[in-house]
Amino acid sequence: WQELVHSPQSIVHSQKLLYLFFFILGLSFCHHFQTIYIVPASIFFIIATLLKNYRETRRKKPKTKLPSLYTIHSTLYTSSKMLLIFVLPFTLWIYLPLRASCDPALNWGDPDTTEKLFYHITAKHYHAYFVTSPKILIQNLKIHIPFFSKQFPLYILWLSGIGLFLSARKTRIILFFLLIIVVNILHSIRYGILNIEDYYLPSFILFSIFIGFGMAGIARKPGISLLFLIIPLILIGKNYEASNKSSYYLAYDVGGNILRTIGDAPVIFESSDITGFPISYHMQALRKRPELIQVTLSFLGHPWYPILLQKRHPKEFSFSILQQTSVLSLNDYLHRFIEHNIAAHSIYIDSPNLIWSWPLIPAGLFFKAQSGGEEIPDISFRVRIPKYKDEEAQITLKNYVAAYTLVGKQKEAEAIQKISL
Repeated sequence: WQELVHSPQSIVHSQKLLYLFFFILGLSFCHHFQTIYIVPASIFFIIATLLKNYRETRRKKPKTKLPSLYTIHSTLYTSSKMLLIFVLPFTLWIYLPLRASCDPALNWGDPDTTEKLFYHITAKHYHAYFVTSPKILIQNLKIHIPFFSKQFPLYILWLSGIGLFLSARKTRIILFFLLIIVVNILHSIRYGILNIEDYYLPSFILFSIFIGFGMAGIARKPGISLLFLIIPLILIGKNYEASNKSSYYLAYDVGGNILRTIGDAPVIFESSDITGFPISYHMQALRKRPELIQVTLSFLGHPWYPILLQKRHPKEFSFSILQQTSVLSLNDYLHRFIEHNIAAHSIYIDSPNLIWSWPLIPAGLFFKAQSGGEEIPDISFRVRIPKYKDEEAQITLKNYVAAYTLVGKQKEAEAIQKISL
């Protein structure tokens, strides 16, 4: 588009490219609001390119009639058309209430009404994760900056600075890239989620481009060019083990181990992606333990989730977390659920600190609500340990160790008690 817009003969074609860009931008926005990172930069780039073209045209041919692109009427018409094309993909959101009305297994937000659809589209469920405190923002910035040295070793990262310097004459391109990075950082430091590093992908991509600019600028002599060919091989060697998941079965094994160690008519209250997603995979994809009721504890704070549970399991969730004058605490909610269902279900929870009013016993990777004088079950896990242990792998292995340790200590205490009697 930038190249064609300079040619009066290609105005129509350049506009079509611009329309295509806004359509793709709308599709991206429809998928994820993370697309907002490139919006300010794109607006700047389009306006800056048009202004530069306007000045050059006026300077070279001051008396020449300007293309209709630069008239007020044409600008308003084109802008309205671009806005319409940008909004058009949003009609895909109609799919959400249609699919939600079929009660799919994964039904985040249950957007089957206009109100819940609006909450879902505006990401109201995530508003609690955004922070405004300057102190926390600065703290997050300090935590997030090392993400870049984690992705790019310092012996390579410096090339991005060289690339930025050598490309300084391409002002619009550089400002376009830098605006994306700035907006990316300003947005991400406000968002307090565990996997926030994923949100820096646009900046990581742009740093890769800057590094490429730097390598291209330095590699003038044949010997140096050959040397720089080694850099991608260095990065492949450094990151291969972390990226190679061909023998990574920890998540699969977690789901299998949990489903093997739970009792009849089970209900599981989970609060971690490390256990929650493997359970869902075994249930939904592999069709194992279809009688299992899985409850995500962190969702209980959203009004739609308790209602969805009541709709799916009316017998088990015949009470509500919402009372006439107040909201039940999580402990009270879990206590009432256990009290209501302990006779018919085996009930498990992964966070014993959330329910202190009911006795629990260790049961594998979870804790089981006691229904009488039952003994602690023996556990046997199948664990295929990967060569490279990422953060999730380290947490998973610690959970296994804790499970064995808890069962061992509890059985030891029971044995001592029996001997003393």
